[in-house]
Order: sequence, then structure tokens, then C-alpha cells
Amino acid sequence: MSNALTAPCDALTARTNDGTNPPVYPRLVIATAILASSLALIDSSVVNVGLPAISQSFGTNAVGLQWIVNAYLLPLSALLLLGGAAGDRFGRRRVGIVFSITFLLAERRRGDKAMMPLSLFGSTSFAGLTLLTFLLYGALGGLFVLLPYVLIQAGNYTATQAGAALLPLPLIIAIASPAAGALAARIGPRSLLVMGPIIVAAGFLLMLRVGSSTSYWLRVFPAITVIAVGMAGAVAPLTTAVLMSVDSRHTGAASGLNSAVARTGGLVATALIGPVIASAGVALISAFDVAAMIGAVVSVMAAASAILVRPTAAVI
Repeated sequence: MSNALTAPCDALTARTNDGTNPPVYPRLVIATAILASSLALIDSSVVNVGLPAISQSFGTNAVGLQWIVNAYLLPLSALLLLGGAAGDRFGRRRVGIVFSITFLLAERRRGDKAMMPLSLFGSTSFAGLTLLTFLLYGALGGLFVLLPYVLIQAGNYTATQAGAALLPLPLIIAIASPAAGALAARIGPRSLLVMGPIIVAAGFLLMLRVGSSTSYWLRVFPAITVIAVGMAGAVAPLTTAVLMSVDSRHTGAASGLNSAVARTGGLVATALIGPVIASAGVALISAFDVAAMIGAVVSVMAAASAILVRPTAAVI
């Protein structure tokens, strides 16, 4: 119960394998997983950028636009738990080739194990991690929806320009996350889980400079960059800490819960931003500023929740 977090993230993933042999082509497996994950991000980002055009074409109000986003997030959040638990029970490869959800549900009824041990939910450290996924990704999810909408409606950006405005975020996270994960492996995740959200909060405050006459390089880009740096400092340590808080038999369920809570955070954020989407002109900028301030506060709350995380993650 006291194994300190000393291995880098890639070794950690191998160590928490569910007993199967290591893949013959590990880099190909990683590349496949990255490409598959990117499809989910692309799918949601395309819809977010297209919200103004959807509103004009179909005469949809703010409530309708919220449901367009949440109709994707809601089933995704629900099924991630099932996918993670099924990976633990049946193996990653088998789950990858199972096409019938009915088959999975029927098979799981035959099992005598719970999806996740009660100790997972009873852990103070895991509770802090869960509250931190929820808050941090909730703030980020709201940003993903609102910023392109504001840039198009108030800043006269094209849909392509608004989508490209978010591009530094995944690029910086992809480049910096490995270093953050390695650092978390050496010093423990808690320090980075505190500092990362605080940096994100600073980026949200920089979003207050976004206005109707927005200059991308002077206003939008600095805010996006700061948020990306903060997220890069938190994403890998957060995932590492979650996986290290459970035994090797339940890493899939823990990973599924981590992803589900993150999507749920975005789901709740989208449900709360209706007043911003319903605004126009100067009122839209004012509402966006309020949302940015709320995002900063939520990010600080995420940093505070990281205090519940143990200095060094342990395997139960």
C-alpha cells in the first residue's frame, strides 16, 4: 500500500497491465490509441465551432445549442465507465473487437465482482482527484464551447479561424505532458496538481481581455497558451495519480471513471452557459467575461482539491 510513484508514465502503464503479454509493437499501439482519442476531440470541436452556423441555419435557441453539445457528452460519459470496467474484466483486446453492447451487458450479469472496489470511492486521495477532474475539465469544457462562439459572433472570425484559435492548446499539452508526467513520477503528483490549475486560473483571467475587436496574437493567444501550460502540468500527473490509486485489476475502471468525470464536468459546464450563448453584442462580451471569471474561480477550487491528494500516490 505504500509503493511510491517512481516510474515514468510509460513504464507505469506497462506495470499496471491486466496480466496480458506486452504488445509486440508498443509504439504502434500508442499511436493507434492517440489517433482514436483525437477523433473524439475533433468530433466535439467541430460541433462547437459550428454552433453559430447551426443556430442560423435551423433557428435554434440557446437551449437547443446546449443540447446539441450535451447529446454527445451525455452518452459518452455514461459509456466510459462500462468500457473501462469491461476492459478490466474481459481484457483490452477483446473489448476492442466486441461490437455488441447487448453482449457486454449480458456477460457482465454473469460476473460476481463489482465494477470497482468500494475502497476506490472511500479513498480521500481518490476523492480529491475526482473533484479536481470534474472542476478542471468542467472549466475547460466551457471554454471549448464559449470561446469559438464568441470569436465568431463578436469578433467576426470565420469558423476556420475560430477553430484554429484553439490549436495551441492540444499542441502544448501534447509536447509538455510527457515532461510533466516524468516530473510527477519523481516528486509525486500533488505539487503539479496544485500549480497546474492555478496557472489555468491565470489564463482564464487573461480571457477577460478578449473583446469585440479581438486581436488574436495580443489577446487570445496569450490566454490560450497560459491555459495550455497549466493543463499540461496537470493532465499527466492527474492520470498517473488516478491509476496509481487502485490495484492493477481495476486500472481500466479507474481510467474510465476518470474520463467519465471529466466529460461530466464539461456536460455540467455546457448546461450552465446558456445565458452566455443567449446574449448578443456587448452583452455577449460581458457574459463571457463573467464566465471567464467563474472559470478562474473553479480552477482555483480544483487546485484546492489537490490538497487531498497524498504527497506520493500509493497502490491499494
